[in-house]
Amino acid sequence: MKSLYLENKTLSYKENHPKPAQADDALIRVRLAGISGTDLEMVKLLLIGE
Repeated sequence: MKSLYLENKTLSYKENHPKPAQADDALIRVRLAGISGTDLEMVKLLLIGE
């Protein structure tokens, strides 16, 4: 399963991420996604502190 994973202020792409194992986990299918200017500003603020 493909995934984007944010951990310790580092975003990484994983090609073989395991499927959710617990009954209360969620698995969603994303057909299309985008990143807005506001998203980028939030990343700067939260992760970089600018």
